[in-house]
Amino acid sequence: VLFRSTYHAQAAGEGGRGFSEIPAEQIIAFQFSDVPAHPPAATAGGPPLDRLPPGEGTVRWREVLQLLMQKNYARYINYEAPNPALWQRPAAEVAKEGITRIRELIAQSRTNAGGG
Repeated sequence: VLFRSTYHAQAAGEGGRGFSEIPAEQIIAFQFSDVPAHPPAATAGGPPLDRLPPGEGTVRWREVLQLLMQKNYARYINYEAPNPALWQRPAAEVAKEGITRIRELIAQSRTNAGGG
């Protein structure tokens, strides 16, 4: 059973279709956030706090989302937003933004599915 994260996959160089060999039934949850173009600043031994809303960074969303669709993935997806700039805003607003953006990216990926 695997937990898939767009942030960690992209940061490790395994973004896009990097999980093509993993059957959908082995992915228990899919976590999404975007990755900045530049490496994060050190956070005193803690995890990086630089997650971005979907579509604001380097994740290859079309590839990721089309692969999930091809796998008929039908389990949970969740938005991860550890970023001090996002923490300054109301949580409901940040969550709504993440959901709205991922829905837009899913719709675009469906529309472009024929183009690869």
